[in-house]
Amino acid sequence: AGNTASKEATVTVKEKQANHVDVETIYAAVDAQLARFIKDGMSDRDKAEAVYVWTRIHFTYGGHTDTTDYVQSAYQFLTTKKGDCFGYFALQKLMLERLGIPTIDVKKVKNYEGDSNHYWLLVSIDKGQSYYHYDNVWSKQLCLVTDSHLNAFSKYVKNCFNRDESLYPPTRTIRFR
Repeated sequence: AGNTASKEATVTVKEKQANHVDVETIYAAVDAQLARFIKDGMSDRDKAEAVYVWTRIHFTYGGHTDTTDYVQSAYQFLTTKKGDCFGYFALQKLMLERLGIPTIDVKKVKNYEGDSNHYWLLVSIDKGQSYYHYDNVWSKQLCLVTDSHLNAFSKYVKNCFNRDESLYPPTRTIRFR
C-alpha cells in the first residue's frame, strides 16, 4: 500500500564494568542457594518465608550497594554477604523471581532533603491476587505484613516506609501469623 513509518532513537552504549558478571552465572549461583533450603511441595508463602529467613541469617547490613542494576547488586550481596537495604531488596527480588513469586519494587519517598533512600518489596503469595510488604533490614520482622502494620512500624523508624501509596496495590487487611 506504500505506507512507511520512521522513528528516531538514541542509543547509548556503555562499557561493561570490570566487575560485571554474566546473568547465567548469577542465576546459577542464586539457584544453587535456593536448592539448599527450598523443598518440593512448599507453598509460595513457605518459599517467601524461607527466603526471608535465609537472607536474614546469612547476611549483614553494612556498606553500600549499587542501585543501577538489581541483578548485579544481588550477586554482589550474595558473594560479599553484606550490603545495605538495596542489597537485601535485590537478592530477595531475584530469589523470589527465580521461584516464580510476583514482586513489586517499593522505594521510600524522602521525608526531607538529604533523607536516605530505602527499598523493599511487595510480595504476592497467591499468584498476583494480593500483596504484602516484605523487608528484613529492620530488627522487627516485616515478612508478609499489611499496610497498616507497616505504617504503624514506620512511625517508630523516622517514617522509613513513607511511600506514595497510590502507586501500589493495597495489601490485604489481615496479616499472616
